[in-house]
Amino acid sequence: MRKSMSPRDATPTVSRPPLRLDLGVRALWPRWRALVSPVGLREDLIAGINVALVAVPLSMAIALSAGVSPDVALMTSIVAGVVCALFAGTELAVSGPAAALSVITATIVLDHGYSGLLFVGLTVGALQLLTGVFGLGRLIRYVPLAVVHGFTVGMGLIIMVAEIPRALGLHAPDEHHLFDVLSHLLDYVAHTKVAALALAASSIAIMLGVGRFAPRMPALLFAVVIPGAAAKFLALDVELLSVLPHGLPQPSIPAWPTSGAWELLGDALVVFAIASFETLLSSRAVDKMTPQDQSDHDQEILSQGLGNLAVAVLGGIVVSGVIFRSSINVTAGAKTRRAAIIHALFVLLVVMYLAPIVRGVPVAVLAGVLLGFGYRMVSTAPLRALWKVSRVDAAVMVFTALAIVVLDLAAGVQYGIAAALVIAAIGLGRPSTDVHEDDSEEGVRHFSVAGPLTFLAAGQLDRLRNSVEQLEKGTSVVMSLGGVTSIDASGAECIVDLVASVHSRGGKIALLSLRRKPRAVLLAAEPTLAGCIANQMTDAQRIIGRDDLAHRSRLLLGVRSFHRELRRRYEPLLQQLGSGQSPHTLFITCADSRINPNLFTGTDPGELFIIRNIGNLVPRHGDASLVAEAAGIEYAIGVLGAQEVVVCGHSGCGAVGALLGGKVPEHLTHVADWKRHADSLFGGHGFQGATDEASRANVLKQLEHLKQYPVVQEGLAKGELRLHGWFYDVGHGTVSAWDAETQTFEVVGADPTNIEQGGNVLNLIGGSR
Repeated sequence: MRKSMSPRDATPTVSRPPLRLDLGVRALWPRWRALVSPVGLREDLIAGINVALVAVPLSMAIALSAGVSPDVALMTSIVAGVVCALFAGTELAVSGPAAALSVITATIVLDHGYSGLLFVGLTVGALQLLTGVFGLGRLIRYVPLAVVHGFTVGMGLIIMVAEIPRALGLHAPDEHHLFDVLSHLLDYVAHTKVAALALAASSIAIMLGVGRFAPRMPALLFAVVIPGAAAKFLALDVELLSVLPHGLPQPSIPAWPTSGAWELLGDALVVFAIASFETLLSSRAVDKMTPQDQSDHDQEILSQGLGNLAVAVLGGIVVSGVIFRSSINVTAGAKTRRAAIIHALFVLLVVMYLAPIVRGVPVAVLAGVLLGFGYRMVSTAPLRALWKVSRVDAAVMVFTALAIVVLDLAAGVQYGIAAALVIAAIGLGRPSTDVHEDDSEEGVRHFSVAGPLTFLAAGQLDRLRNSVEQLEKGTSVVMSLGGVTSIDASGAECIVDLVASVHSRGGKIALLSLRRKPRAVLLAAEPTLAGCIANQMTDAQRIIGRDDLAHRSRLLLGVRSFHRELRRRYEPLLQQLGSGQSPHTLFITCADSRINPNLFTGTDPGELFIIRNIGNLVPRHGDASLVAEAAGIEYAIGVLGAQEVVVCGHSGCGAVGALLGGKVPEHLTHVADWKRHADSLFGGHGFQGATDEASRANVLKQLEHLKQYPVVQEGLAKGELRLHGWFYDVGHGTVSAWDAETQTFEVVGADPTNIEQGGNVLNLIGGSR
């Protein structure tokens, strides 16, 4: 028998992430050293330039949408590109201004000015830094996917609508709200400049066309350069960008906003959530493209915090990890984070030496780029995918998108999350009720309740209350609550009222199969309910005073429950089992009604081939008196190919007690015959007065009997079969397995003294060979 793993060998399966008080420097140091290595330098240089060729026009377009000057967005790309890359948890990620943040940035600038924007940037940076240091990045993943998709679509629609005036050669309205933009268009559409419209249209066509038919080409660069060159060559009368600076601004602490601090704090929380989630989405996209180098998401959020703090001090806009730039970086062959730094340095060269060229880019061209991006963001693919999986999620996505467009970004995201939470809570809180009455049990009504009994299940609770109140006087109730996972004050009040209602009508009520926590809540609400709680149907019959009831009703209730709940869940498995079985384990155990192998092994139908007899006995090979058991052993191993064999005894075994001297009634002749034969197979005679120790010794004896079978010997010799000796403690609900090295039965799984705290989960015990 192989050495088993005992509780003292266990290690926790989930560890608390350590604090990153060093900002991850110790873990990053080897990667920083690689930055000065010539290995991969050529690939990083090529990838960095490719990303920069996209980052320059994209940053300028985002600046246009965000309501800031192009030099602010370019400076942001430079600073974030270096700082975020140095501390990144995703090796090949590229950070910078994101289109998804442009609209809320424009709103903040419009409502609170630059001081408000920089206040938000500092707040977002500080929150992200703390999130990464304390390892809380995983919490951001709790934003529902439907809300994320709805946010993306809503942002795309807003970006498209906001850029239409610029694409038509008109001045953008002071307000960015949908209705304000539409009203502005109606007032000024007659002043459309054909040249601007042509440039925007050509930019859109080039961006989408090159992206579709030549995806490896820098479509965004072409979409800016070609129409821009045409406008220059044809001397078109269109609006151009403003003058760019020839360097970076000096660091300065942003001024504290003089008003609207609380409103700004709310905006900062929304921007923090969006920027962080956008970063995680980007990291996941990179992970899929580079499975050999997976991300440290907490470190990635930390790097975004440092980047946003640095950018805010320099007067920039909030940044995030950007999927578009990161994907280009990976596909261009980048090897290290050095590529992102090279991209930032290349953008700096553009700012310092190519400013005259950049300032000649027409605004309509950048508006066309943003319209193309908006079109991509409004893709219906996520909606179709959600519709196939969950129409409720699809509805949440549409609701979030509409709320963002009709109201504003912050409200739309908040309402979307609230809608998702409410729908999820209602779904979780909805119990299923089943009413059954058997003609042979006149005067007794059975109820079956499953799911959380909370205030969210008010409708179901009312129907349950009405059903009980309509019972005839004197009718008793057996209410099965085994499927109830939780109860709050509203649910407890309902149960208390139901009990009082039944008693007031002269009936009795039994609450059957309550779990530990719901039981505690009910008893806290009404201690006298203890007399109504039944652990099994026999107790329920005693409580309602009907020991004469047929147990057939209990079985019928179980079948009804199976048809209603379990059959649908097991439908694919049942269809598979309809054509045959291939159990992995032969399980030999006692016929005792308290032993349910599927319960304590967590196995499904088709996994265990179970042989049950009185005393979990294994006949010696050739013993004709227990030929059914012998045939079952050979069939399970020799025909079905079972690879594991478990012999499982249990505590308080009546068969063992009888074999240790207990008397058998004389009129039970077959039981007496069994006892005479079992005496020769039983292995616990040396433990008189110690039933459980005798049961354990008996398990080892039956393992020895197993080894006499040629089919078992052959499986052991080939290494295709393993034998296990188990002991199930009925009162504690624990399983112990025999360890040949320590010569003891050791508890498998959770430490029984630490069940409430969730003891360590251990590997399954190895068996004898």
